[in-house]
Amino acid sequence: PWKIGKMTFIHGYKATPNAGGSAHSTWKDVGSGSFIMGHCHRSAIVQKRDWQGTHLAIENPCLCDLNPDYVGKKGANWQQGFTKIEWYGGNGFFQAYQYPIFKNRGKTHCYFNGEHITV
Repeated sequence: PWKIGKMTFIHGYKATPNAGGSAHSTWKDVGSGSFIMGHCHRSAIVQKRDWQGTHLAIENPCLCDLNPDYVGKKGANWQQGFTKIEWYGGNGFFQAYQYPIFKNRGKTHCYFNGEHITV
């Protein structure tokens, strides 16, 4: 794990069928606190509150091929995109934003900071 402010960065090792499920399941292992994880290739931000405050668990989307040979013909419930983290005030507090990348009519699109990016 790697930590910046109040956010822990982990690769993760759990992947449940639905967005947010992997984050909830990982909280049971990491305990309290906020974290961002990969591994599940899905996009989700979930919250929980405990005696230490409100925490975020972020499932970071992927930038990989969504249809690799090893997942079979049914494909996988993966999403392409990325997460932007902004830290505030030098106290470790942050805000997370997710940006999906999607294909439409043969082009790849992303809306980032109000700009439409097409490839």
